[in-house]
Amino acid sequence: MHIEWINAKEPTVEEVYQLEMLKTVIKRATADGILTQDEITLIRAQIWRREGDTVEQLYRRMELYRVLVTEKVTQGELVAEVLGELV
Repeated sequence: MHIEWINAKEPTVEEVYQLEMLKTVIKRATADGILTQDEITLIRAQIWRREGDTVEQLYRRMELYRVLVTEKVTQGELVAEVLGELV
């Protein structure tokens, strides 16, 4: 599913940098094929890190998480720890 924002603004240089930083954090956390609860907490803190962000900024970070984590867990390419157990 792809969402189009009618009045969406292009990401700023700062936002592109922040997205790249989040991507780096996710790639490091998932490099071994296992995502621990601590790593999930760290990634989520990066996603929800700043007050005053626009909905578009938050959406871009959540979309990055969906592509790099959620889809891989769903497809069996990545194992995630949930409540102390690997799923």
